[in-house]
Amino acid sequence: MFYDNSKELERITELEEQYADAQRALDVEREKVKELEAELEEYRSIAEQQGASKAVSQLATLQAQLRQVEGENELLKSGQRYMALEKERDTLRQLVAQLPVLDMRFDSVAVGPLGWTVGGVTFGKVTEANAYSALLQYRATLAAPSPTEERS
Repeated sequence: MFYDNSKELERITELEEQYADAQRALDVEREKVKELEAELEEYRSIAEQQGASKAVSQLATLQAQLRQVEGENELLKSGQRYMALEKERDTLRQLVAQLPVLDMRFDSVAVGPLGWTVGGVTFGKVTEANAYSALLQYRATLAAPSPTEERS
């Protein structure tokens, strides 16, 4: 007796076709995965570029803020220098106010045996005597000191 295996062969052929179909479907899905991975990489690249662009923009903003702070710092330093100069000027005004008020028409720079004399003060150099004379002349233009400001 002869065994009929045609049904089994038919089933094997059917399974082989199903396997081939599944393999083709798997290949199609693998291609889709490759395309999706390529697209994902492209989006990552775009995101990195946008991130870099954003970073550059943030850097520019931070640099502008730094320049502004540096400018404010310079203004602060200028203000401090101005206040120091104001304080110095006030000190000089106080010192000038303490000088005696002399009638400079009769008390000018004179040469004596010890040097140059102005208002009873002797200097070794004529430039110093002239500077003191100028201070005394300026002092004479200021208001006379009040009795509380006068020093003995």
